[in-house]
Amino acid sequence: MSEKRMVEGYEITQAFEIGKTEIILGENPNAPDNMIYLVASCENNGIFTRYNDVLIGDDFAELAKIFAERIASEADRVMEENSKISIDKTPLTAENCDSVSYNDSIKDNVVVIKAEIFKPEYRMSVNQICLCTGGFGSSANSRGTACFCTNLYTGESVQFKRQDVLGTIEKDKLPDWAKEGLEKVLKERADRRKERDAR
Repeated sequence: MSEKRMVEGYEITQAFEIGKTEIILGENPNAPDNMIYLVASCENNGIFTRYNDVLIGDDFAELAKIFAERIASEADRVMEENSKISIDKTPLTAENCDSVSYNDSIKDNVVVIKAEIFKPEYRMSVNQICLCTGGFGSSANSRGTACFCTNLYTGESVQFKRQDVLGTIEKDKLPDWAKEGLEKVLKERADRRKERDAR
């Protein structure tokens, strides 16, 4: 039997994740002043959980409406964010890349991350194509799993597990935006190396 999820005495009865936020609805029949219901926005960075915009009340329908409105608001934010991506967002599959085994090193290779490890709203090519820059999981036959990567669309540093990697992709098979992103990342790495060597 799964353990009840509790927040300040309220049992979480409904939770919905979208974008970078989880919206929760909770109930505490023994709450003071009959403030039985709770709604909040929840952010988890993998280390700790933070609850924002916490509301409590005695009217379930009112709190349920706020719960639904917050979901709709976050969905609107994600839709607006995704609408700014003007390139082909079609998720990549095994057909788009070369398979790799644990006997292969993937360090300094462009990798494709499995679409299914992302939330549904982020399952798109711009989140999948990365340059693997290191981590124990990038080595051949490694017992480690961490793979440090740079996203070729955003340039951001991201981390995945070795089992999240679908395969590798050759530079000439990359879409134009990824080729540009790769060149930019490689140039930045070379510049940093020059700076270090000059010290």
